Amino acid sequence: MRGESPLASGWLVAPQGFGAMLTMPVAGFLADKIGPGKVVLTGLVLDTIGMGMMIVVDDTTSYAYIITAFVIMGLGMGSTMMPVFTAALASLKAHDVARGSTLMNITQQISISVGTALFSVLLTAGYNQHAEVVNPTLALQNGADPASLGLTQAQADSVTAQGLHFMGLAFGDAYLVATILVGLCLIPAFFLPRKPAEKSVDAAAVMVG
Repeated sequence: MRGESPLASGWLVAPQGFGAMLTMPVAGFLADKIGPGKVVLTGLVLDTIGMGMMIVVDDTTSYAYIITAFVIMGLGMGSTMMPVFTAALASLKAHDVARGSTLMNITQQISISVGTALFSVLLTAGYNQHAEVVNPTLALQNGADPASLGLTQAQADSVTAQGLHFMGLAFGDAYLVATILVGLCLIPAFFLPRKPAEKSVDAAAVMVG
């Protein structure tokens, strides 16, 4: 939307990974000590807060605000993934762990694909609601001559401003759905064990495997 390079865009999203990197080892330690239930609930609350912050995003939202939201989401993700894997695999018998870890990895990959497709559709639908200004804006961003679109320079500037506004709102609407979906994960999280697992599982090794 703002014409940033791939590298600059990547750095804007990178804080999410940094946040997860900080909480993953801490979450694993706490899950072993007090059980995964409380840790996962805390992580999901952080995830929901971070996602919720992105609902109000638009073309004027500051990068500091976006980075803060991604950091909070990262902290939540790091507090959620490892304890969930640990809790699931700790409930299996030793000879079932290999098959269980495979099934969890397959489920994770399918979920990622479905989620990406879902939010791509939502974003596209948001763009199409205001196609009369979004499509010319995209064309102008790609270097189209305003005259070729039947616009003067002043009209092109006005259309671009409106198009960017509605494009930003489309992202916010997509994050609204994401926030609701993450919030719903709190329901099954309430049923996770609130005490340490009877047997330890190397969730990091399982996730990589």
